[in-house]
Amino acid sequence: MTAKVLHHEFRTADPEVAEEALLGSYLKARMRPATPGTPFRFEEEFHGTDRVSIGRTVFTGGMTGTSVLGDYLTAGFAVSGRLDWEVRGTRGTASDAVLLQAGDAMAAEWGPLDAVMLSLDRAAVARTAALLYGGSAGRVRFESPLPASERLARYFRGVVERAREMMAGDAFESPLVRASLYRSLAVAVLEGFQLRGDRDTRAFSVAGLAVVHRRARRFFEDYASLPITVEDAAQFVGVSGTEILRAFAVFSAVTPAQYLRSVRLSAAHADLERGDPSRGDTVRAVALRWGFADAGRFARHHREAYGVNPRTVLHA
Repeated sequence: MTAKVLHHEFRTADPEVAEEALLGSYLKARMRPATPGTPFRFEEEFHGTDRVSIGRTVFTGGMTGTSVLGDYLTAGFAVSGRLDWEVRGTRGTASDAVLLQAGDAMAAEWGPLDAVMLSLDRAAVARTAALLYGGSAGRVRFESPLPASERLARYFRGVVERAREMMAGDAFESPLVRASLYRSLAVAVLEGFQLRGDRDTRAFSVAGLAVVHRRARRFFEDYASLPITVEDAAQFVGVSGTEILRAFAVFSAVTPAQYLRSVRLSAAHADLERGDPSRGDTVRAVALRWGFADAGRFARHHREAYGVNPRTVLHA
């Protein structure tokens, strides 16, 4: 099923209307001007799907309030302005990224404030964690609302900022782009904040999967002209087929088989560009050379990747 892509913008100068708008993301949301009678303005925009979204919120005027998060993971940071917050006994300021888990209550004073917030479906993140670290897709819990380190805080901010730019554009309409962005954002949260459990064991698991992914990709690229399979890649890397699948599920938006097909399709496209019909080169011969037994299916994959029929490329 294709996820519905949402693009939303909202503005109001009424604190009560802004509070009602926030209830779309929180179980509870209460806020009031820190100083009665001061000017107020609330602006919100977000882009995403029901699995992942990134929003930017701007408050003009000082505010104080509390919120309780629903069944999502939300993490964010201030771009500029003032923010003092407390979550589960931990306090932070505008200079700190903050993570809210399902049911977390946040008390804060803020404003003026310009902030970026990432929301992820908790069940989807649990499945990604199971792929990344092994084990079952159980409940994901974090030790602290603060990032695990300053370095990881910078990493998290950078991933979110890059993703926000892409989600606001046309590229986000592509299912593959959405899948890739979701994975990078989920991994940024899982790695950027302190999960409960043994971090050294998790780090080893992540590093190991990254090596598996890199070596499998290199194998596919080096031997694509041979009749290799995903099982051959697993044997070459020295892991099980399940580990290859896990590595691609975490670090790619495609399966190992899809990646191998894309490598072969790229090579076939290059052969079509170099081909000469006067020498007897044909689309079918090129397709067979790169393992595409069905010429019609090869043509469809080629059109999806390059926007033209393979025959057009060969006869250009």
